[in-house]
Order: sequence, then structure tokens, then C-alpha cells
Amino acid sequence: MKSTLLIILSLFVFAVANAQEKDGQNAMYAPFETIITDLNNDSIPDTIAISMPPVEGDPGQFRKINISLGTAGRNTFTAKDAWDDIDTTFLKNNANAVKSKRIFVYKENDTSYIVLFGFTYGSGRDELDVIAVTGSKLIQLANDNIQNPIQFADLDNDGKAELICRNDYEIFNTDRKTKGDIGTYSPYMVYKCENVLYLDKKLSETYNKQHYVWAGYKYNQHIKVLYPITGKPQIMK
Repeated sequence: MKSTLLIILSLFVFAVANAQEKDGQNAMYAPFETIITDLNNDSIPDTIAISMPPVEGDPGQFRKINISLGTAGRNTFTAKDAWDDIDTTFLKNNANAVKSKRIFVYKENDTSYIVLFGFTYGSGRDELDVIAVTGSKLIQLANDNIQNPIQFADLDNDGKAELICRNDYEIFNTDRKTKGDIGTYSPYMVYKCENVLYLDKKLSETYNKQHYVWAGYKYNQHIKVLYPITGKPQIMK
């Protein structure tokens, strides 16, 4: 009799534990934010569903998104590590087409660009994803070389926006005369948003000469740049 009760009790405990585990898994994969908007300008509502929040103590806000394009089907994208909230600095130069603190959408004509910000560690952001939505196509324009997107802007007036980006730069000290910072050379990089994010060297050089300084396409810790409080930066001799 006791053996039978023990078996029944064990089965009950196992069933409860199994149900709790399934509930936890369902909660993890269930969307906790859903965005409805027309991503491809076909007058049919599309859906972005955010799921997979990190376990307690892990970085980031989510790891998976599902994008449904009307009747064209659904695609799932998963972060290599974790995606976080939209960088507040990015929002100063870009208006979000949707109401979300996690998903940024830039719309132009019949194309939308979804920007997903990776979690920023002490060494910088290791992951940034841009997903282009055109017609029934979803194209992931991943580029691990980008740390900080700055702005979407049509720099060459071709009707299509480029993405201006930049990597972090290091500050050494302060210039006594101007009170500005002295730091490393970190040029702006202008990327075309097509089937891949690719560097447009001509636009990058032109943009840096207009807004920064120009000493090549690569970050250089040996070139010292003065970042004044007001005005344009300059290379220190």
C-alpha cells in the first residue's frame, strides 16, 4: 500500500514539474511585444513579434523576432547573443516609424529597414543587425564590423538612404587651450543598404571631409584628433 502511494506521489510530482517546465518554455517563446505596421507599402498590415527574453541575470532584452508579411509568410530571426533597447543616441538623429523601445523601423517608398541593437558590453557593441523588407522578401543585412549606427540619410540623392555608422573612439586627455577632448581617429563609414551592407568609399571620404577629418577608412589609435567643444574636429600635429 505504501509503495503504491509512493509511486502515485512520485508520478504526481513529476507531472507538476513537467507542467511547470512546459509553462516556462511557453512563456519564453510567447511574444511579449507585438508591432503591427505596413512594412512593404502594400496596404496590408504586417507583424513583428518579439520573444525569448533572457533569463534573469543575462544581458539584453530579447533574442528572437518573427516577422509576418501579410499573406507572404513568416520569417524568424535569432540573435547571436542578445538584442537590447534602441540606442538613445541613435534616436536623436532618426525618427522611429513604430512605437517601440526595442525595434527601430526606417521606412522609405516600398522598403523598410528594421534595426536591431546588440547588447553593449564594456568593449563595445558586438552585434548589430539590419533587416531589409522589400515586397515579399526579408533580407538580413548583417555586418559585424559596425558598432554604432548614426543616421539614415540619402547622401547621394538617389532616392535611397545610406546608413552612416562609426566605431567607438578612445579619449586620451583634454586639450588645455580649447578644453576639447583629444582622442583616437575613428572615421564615419557610409554603407549602402542593398542585398548586403557594403561600404561606399567615395561617400565615406566625402562625408568625413565635410563633418570630421580624413586620414583613411580605418580606425587608427596612433592618429590623435582634437574633438573641440564646438566646431569641427581636427588632426593634431
